[in-house]
Amino acid sequence: MGRKLVGALRRAGFVVSNDISLPDTELNFTGAARPDVIAVWRSRFDRMNMFRSFCRDEFEAVREDFLNCLAREDHRRSASVRCVIAVRRSNSDLQE
Repeated sequence: MGRKLVGALRRAGFVVSNDISLPDTELNFTGAARPDVIAVWRSRFDRMNMFRSFCRDEFEAVREDFLNCLAREDHRRSASVRCVIAVRRSNSDLQE
C-alpha cells in the first residue's frame, strides 16, 4: 500500500508535500530481532486481551510462532513505514 499512496492521493486531488520512509526497528529489519525488540513484542502480546479472546487456546502458540519468526536469522524485511503529508486542493483548483 505504501508505494501506491502518493499516486492515490494525487488522483484524489491532494498535493503531496512530503513522502518519507521511516525506520521501524520492530518489524522492518533483516536478520534476527534484537532482544529488546522481542521483549517489547512479548509485552505487547500480554496486553492483547481481545486477541487472546479471539485465539482462545491457540493464543500462546500464535504468540510464540510470531516471536520465533522475528528471532530467525533468515527474517527479511519486505515492507516499509511511510509518512506522506498532503493537502487537499480546493474545488476551484480542481476545475482548472
